[in-house]
Amino acid sequence: MRSSLTLKDRDVLVAVEAGEVRGYVIAQPISPLLVPTAHDVASIGAIDDFYDDDFANVSALSTGKSKGGNLLAAAESAFARRHVDSALVVCPAAWLSKVSLLERRGYRTAKLWMLRR
Repeated sequence: MRSSLTLKDRDVLVAVEAGEVRGYVIAQPISPLLVPTAHDVASIGAIDDFYDDDFANVSALSTGKSKGGNLLAAAESAFARRHVDSALVVCPAAWLSKVSLLERRGYRTAKLWMLRR
């Protein structure tokens, strides 16, 4: 995180409540390795690091207007200022509290990674 704060191509946003950090999001350029070559990576951002206390119960569905939603909206605004019109959010499929928020905000599954050992 300390290194991310020095990079000028991303926004690190933090949510504070009653003097305590309750969440954060990092809006950054997407790596060309994450998208097929036909796509213009300059117009796609990535949110690979995103947490809010609203997501603490991983298996609970997020309902209503969450403060995590405010962080996501702030990241989307940061992308808009950088003329980025699409975002890929990294989110484990079983993290229902985060998935439900993302789906309500119009995100849908775009990539599935599977591993066999």
